[in-house]
Amino acid sequence: MADDTQRVWELMEKFSICMMSTWNGSELRVRPMAANLDRERKEICFLTDMRWHADDEIIKYPKLALSFADNGAQKYVAVSGRGAITNDRARIKELFSLPAKA
Repeated sequence: MADDTQRVWELMEKFSICMMSTWNGSELRVRPMAANLDRERKEICFLTDMRWHADDEIIKYPKLALSFADNGAQKYVAVSGRGAITNDRARIKELFSLPAKA
């Protein structure tokens, strides 16, 4: 099991973008997101504008699915778990970059 978990983290670290699936109460919503992985914290973090619907969906229905893919190398990872919204300004500053601004 530890080897499988290690392999999943290694694969996810190779991808910069994933598809995040959320539930809005009646349908699935899928959107591309830049993933910020932190193995020590066992977290995958995303920066998003609070005005977007993803935040509301995660607050109400915190179950998420993430899909990472490298079609050229035929490498794929799908993970699911619980999401949470935070407005931790220090953490946001730590994750923020020019590509994140876009």
